[in-house]
Amino acid sequence: MGMLAGVFRGRPIDTIVMVVGLVGISMPVFWLGEVVNLLTQSRLHHTRSSRGCPRSLYAVHPLAVRWFKSLVFPWITLSILYIGIYARVLRSAIVEAQEEDYVRTARAKGPHRAASSLQARLRTSLIGFVSLFGLDFGALVGGGALLTEVVFGYTAWAS
Repeated sequence: MGMLAGVFRGRPIDTIVMVVGLVGISMPVFWLGEVVNLLTQSRLHHTRSSRGCPRSLYAVHPLAVRWFKSLVFPWITLSILYIGIYARVLRSAIVEAQEEDYVRTARAKGPHRAASSLQARLRTSLIGFVSLFGLDFGALVGGGALLTEVVFGYTAWAS
């Protein structure tokens, strides 16, 4: 999303992508988790707890298909926030890289060089992106996913 918004800066697609990213950042994880639970509990959950989600399925068999399916919605719920953040960070890095001399030179040499300059811009932009990922991964493992686990009923001590 960030690359799309950065390449088409100032166009309607840029505005749409950034608004979607802002909405993703603005929704609290616990609220989004409850909404996802309400929308999916009658059709997609096989074993129900009091919240409508299966409890402690990964204690039964860690490689089961049912276990994997039961974690899809928590993964999506938890990723919505990070998708919005990373889209905004990547867009700003790509827009900043577009002003560099090597990008203007590549654009002046023709469309083939301009396409390769997109790869160079993306490569330059990924430095901050990967650094942010390292910080967010530490925060997520350190307790950020706990709220999502509680909402979906997947805490290890709940079984």
